[in-house]
Amino acid sequence: MARTVLIVAGETSGDLHASRLVQEMKRRDPELRFVGIAGPQMRAQGVEAVYPAEQLSFLGFAEVLRHLPLIRRVSRTMTRLLDELRPDLVVLVDYPGFNLRFAKRAKQRNIPVFYYIAPQVWAWGSGRIKKMAERVDRLAVILPFEEHLFRQHGVDAHFVGHPLLDRVRDETPRELFCARLGVNPDARLVGLFPGSRRQEVQRHLPVMLELAELVGSQLRDTRFVVAQAPGLDQEVYTTAVKNWPPGVKLLREKHYALMQHASALVVASGTVTLEAAIFATPFVVIYKVSPATWLLAKRLVKLPYIGLVNVVAGRRVVPELLQRDLTADNLARTVRALLEDDALRNQMRANLLDVRRQLGQPGAAARAAELALDLLHNRRGVRGSAVGT
Repeated sequence: MARTVLIVAGETSGDLHASRLVQEMKRRDPELRFVGIAGPQMRAQGVEAVYPAEQLSFLGFAEVLRHLPLIRRVSRTMTRLLDELRPDLVVLVDYPGFNLRFAKRAKQRNIPVFYYIAPQVWAWGSGRIKKMAERVDRLAVILPFEEHLFRQHGVDAHFVGHPLLDRVRDETPRELFCARLGVNPDARLVGLFPGSRRQEVQRHLPVMLELAELVGSQLRDTRFVVAQAPGLDQEVYTTAVKNWPPGVKLLREKHYALMQHASALVVASGTVTLEAAIFATPFVVIYKVSPATWLLAKRLVKLPYIGLVNVVAGRRVVPELLQRDLTADNLARTVRALLEDDALRNQMRANLLDVRRQLGQPGAAARAAELALDLLHNRRGVRGSAVGT
């Protein structure tokens, strides 16, 4: 009889990683049925979407509070599905605000829970790790230090490598890429990655374009290119800043080619910092949120860095400009140093290559699929008692 998997992923990156996990699980067990919260890439793999993941991508505490009625409605629907479908396995991908609560409901019903891509609970203190141990039967982690950390707290955690290693590459020749951009191939390129959410673009793009105006007037051979996030319309960028500096390009695709051929990058904190590390292109991490979100985050977050590349390295290998420090003047000084200081660039490249080595080997989704199917078919590690309320 076909087995049913209830799967939940949120946001663009979760949709991508979940879709590849579904693909690998179906390759090994074609009869599996997947139902849940799914983005377009998961739906393309045959996941039956109860809710589209695009409707549940919120940034910051204020946004979550504003959408609480929707989140509660979705939570009730998904909990009802646990009782109606009685799935053989629950698969959760990242998206901790929703998924950690949902994991508890699944365990109360003695349904095995597999979690792929651990929530960054290590940034928020050990309390949430204890919850993971109570609610998750098996965890596939993608950062090298996570396996030992979670196992210390009783979680059956397995490092599978980072899924970015399977897709972060580009072989577009520099001359062809520059020709498509309409820039001289001898020009220095600076890639600007303001983020994947509308709110991130609105907060980061203005200062990025001020940077382009400042440095562009100082270094005439330098061209700036803004990476347009998948799922965001051009209108998001043109309304965030109405008067763009001359010569700044908006790039809809070939973002990895930009990372490959840029002399420096400015990236909003997130997975993109690890993508840049894989290319070993020097960069600076930026981020800005609302004052209320920033104050709350400073109370809760236990790490000295926010850039994942620095977290993996365990030290500051790339600069971070956050909140009030994120000004056009500070950013211009930092980017000019990346462009003009050869010793700084070479040291940063060496550090980034070391981070890349720590991310493991390609094949993360395949290894995660094996772990999930072992749990599904053998139910090893599933505790006999349900989690208490």
